[in-house]
Amino acid sequence: MKVGGSLITRKSEPMAADVPAMATVARALSSARNLILVHGGGSFGHSVAMSRGMSSSSVSRDAESAAATRLAMHELSLLFIRELVSAGLRPFLFHSSLPDSSEFWDRSASLVRGLLEVGATPLTHGDVGLTSGGFRIVGGDEICLRLAERLRPSRVVFLMDVPGILADVRDPSSLIPELDPASARDLAGRLSGADATGGVAAKLSFAASIAELGVEVYLVSGRSPPDILKATAGGRPRGTLVRGR
Repeated sequence: MKVGGSLITRKSEPMAADVPAMATVARALSSARNLILVHGGGSFGHSVAMSRGMSSSSVSRDAESAAATRLAMHELSLLFIRELVSAGLRPFLFHSSLPDSSEFWDRSASLVRGLLEVGATPLTHGDVGLTSGGFRIVGGDEICLRLAERLRPSRVVFLMDVPGILADVRDPSSLIPELDPASARDLAGRLSGADATGGVAAKLSFAASIAELGVEVYLVSGRSPPDILKATAGGRPRGTLVRGR
């Protein structure tokens, strides 16, 4: 499950956490089993990365900016971990340090399997990774794809601050209930990126790639505990389903 940064922070205000939203998500997840969590950067990681010219599509040799962005993500993650622990979960944080290494992702998948076996909740977040020539941002949506390729979960859920993918972003009733991967990519191509990892356009592209693995992908509101519960219990939440083969 990817918990969107726009859900747990106030993206219009730098370094502003939405702790009540974190608590709502954590309580809704308290009874979930075999859960893998990834959270986004919101107004923490994205604001710092963008102010320093860092993104997922470019490489930077600026170690100071990499450190500042990582620090912002650690601060956000600590706040979220506190809410998860308060709700009775047992989060175990790991990092996505080498995003372009297949061996790294293989080891990460092994770590996740081991954590699930002992009753922990694997947790990671969008991060700064080391790649050839320097650093780049590795977004939470990309992390979901890399783990899904190796773990093949029954579903991947993206919690958003809206009810799903909307045909008209100003109209919550314009929810698109279902997309196939081709339609998701077509829609992504007509959207523009709005943050350091490409915004909703990139999210749809990654969702399409995950769906093509045969994994159901749901994009739902993280402000609706009943839909979070349905999503984690194998039900059909209100939102957008990207259905693969």
